[in-house]
Amino acid sequence: MALEEFTSAGSRDFRQRYLDVFGYFPTERGDVLVRVNHVDDAKTTFVDAKGLSYTAYADKGVVFRFIPITKRLFFYKKNLCLAHRKPARQYQRGITYNNTTMQTMFGDVLTVDFDTIEAYSNNRDPDTEKDDRLLNNMLAIYSNSVYLYNLNIGAVLQSSKKIVLHTKLFRQELTDSLRDNGLNYEVVL
Repeated sequence: MALEEFTSAGSRDFRQRYLDVFGYFPTERGDVLVRVNHVDDAKTTFVDAKGLSYTAYADKGVVFRFIPITKRLFFYKKNLCLAHRKPARQYQRGITYNNTTMQTMFGDVLTVDFDTIEAYSNNRDPDTEKDDRLLNNMLAIYSNSVYLYNLNIGAVLQSSKKIVLHTKLFRQELTDSLRDNGLNYEVVL
């Protein structure tokens, strides 16, 4: 995550870069996931998932940690999902509904909100079926298939512990990812 301090001299740039962007605001209880709600020369206002408002005044050393958008897989409500930056000229940094697309493997578009951002950011223990899992940010096993981002590249045969790839192009990456995750599948073509 990247850090940005809110200063009066940089308030105009802060507004352009971070208005409506999700990130973390430091509080006494720890960092809180927030969305930048308002920015002017003297202060900025953040709102959290519960609707609570937080204010940071310029030049007080308050640091906002925004979440950079990187193309990656994550699980949300038992669905394998893909997040990526919208291909457009954007000045905003971090994740916002203006510059980020989130969708399931079946093409259902997800709302970029606190729930999906939380799933994207903290994908440690996904709520998935037993055999579904992320292998890394770009490879996953889902519904007895192997995905490279949103491309189905193979089938998982659970009974024989084999993965049948549709092409040999990704064999080494998949084999390495399986090994790194302690999974014993034989990768075949």
